[in-house]
Amino acid sequence: ETEITKKIDEMSKVEEKMEVFPIDLLDYHSIHEALKGCSALFYCVDQAHGSCGYH
Repeated sequence: ETEITKKIDEMSKVEEKMEVFPIDLLDYHSIHEALKGCSALFYCVDQAHGSCGYH
C-alpha cells in the first residue's frame, strides 16, 4: 500500500458519501462502471508496482 493509497483510504473513512473505486485506465468498461451515479470525480494515478518511473 502506497502513501497516496493510505491517504485516500483515510479520506473515504471521514467523508460519508465518498467511495473509492479502483479502475484500470486502459479498460473503458471499468471506468464506466465506477462512474455510474457519480456527481463528482477525483482522479489520482499512482505509479505501478515494480515501475521505475520517470527521472
